[in-house]
Amino acid sequence: QLEKALDRHDDLFLANWTSVSGGVGLTFDAIHLNGPGRRLMAGLVLDRVADARAQPAAGRIQRVAVSEPSRDAVGVVIAVSVTEPRLESRVTVTGCGAGSTSIRLAPVKRGEATSQVLAVPLDHLGRVCLRSDDPAHIEVKLLALIANSQGTVFSPKSRPGACALPSNPTNQRRCISIAVPDSASAQLLFVRTRSDRIRSGRCDRPLPVSSQLSASAGELVLVQPDELGELCWSSGDVKVTPVMSSVAGIRAVELATLFEGRPLEVAAGDPVRIPTPQIDGEIPIVRIRIRAKTAGALRVGRCGRPGRSATVLRFDRKLRASTTVFGFANHDLCIISSVDAKLTADVVGYASREMVRTVLPRRIYSTG
Repeated sequence: QLEKALDRHDDLFLANWTSVSGGVGLTFDAIHLNGPGRRLMAGLVLDRVADARAQPAAGRIQRVAVSEPSRDAVGVVIAVSVTEPRLESRVTVTGCGAGSTSIRLAPVKRGEATSQVLAVPLDHLGRVCLRSDDPAHIEVKLLALIANSQGTVFSPKSRPGACALPSNPTNQRRCISIAVPDSASAQLLFVRTRSDRIRSGRCDRPLPVSSQLSASAGELVLVQPDELGELCWSSGDVKVTPVMSSVAGIRAVELATLFEGRPLEVAAGDPVRIPTPQIDGEIPIVRIRIRAKTAGALRVGRCGRPGRSATVLRFDRKLRASTTVFGFANHDLCIISSVDAKLTADVVGYASREMVRTVLPRRIYSTG
């Protein structure tokens, strides 16, 4: 009945008592709360009220200052986490300028959480904008600055168009036409799909099995379109948002699968080093996929600085998640999972240090 009441009352919030009520010594007869139990419940309610007050109203745009206005920085790489929605929250992240591309994360329901790495343009005041259509706890961490160099162009707000498939395609697939600037060497997309596994690639070649995605919550994808600016997908159930292209500052490569091509067994709490191949003057771009039997979170950061890592993945939907992260020049990435899991990592491309400057992650926005 309480869950149904959320639909009827926009100002109603629920405190999750079951998440803390399993402790010992909270009741005196297994039903009625004793002193410690009453204090725990009262504290839980007060915390939930405080969280609700801190959360922005539904539909309200939050302008987040990321960096000082600069002629060099035109965009940022950020990690956005969404937890504790009142009912069901859909968060949109965009550059604050008119006509800027909007990236909409998958809806998050009560009891769920999601996190994702995004590349977003900055407005002239160095800001990005957030909007949620239902109150939720939102946290944003800065991971990297993107400079205005080497033909970096953030895509204007647009929808990819359909295109004709090449004759005799090897698989059932969908062709998408993307407006790619002349001479662009690579394109960043934000992809969402309800398919468990989907392959992508150039339309003039067979789709490689190694390009499988599992992006139900959304994921940044680095691609190299063919000469016509076209990409093919092994499923029609896919939503694609063009984000950014570059002439020379970023390049896609044939997938370099790490851990000898096999999923790595990761124990809860144990740090794991991802041995990313290093190239002078370039930053590796790594896609990380994780599967687990229980919900949890994955922390990713520069090896040697575990205390400054950024939580970029929370997984509870289908108990799997994937994301694309920018690494560090001359440093490997290290990850820590909160639960036992299987990890897969692939190097998908490289970015020049003149274009992308990774930073030790820092929180730049939080609703509580």
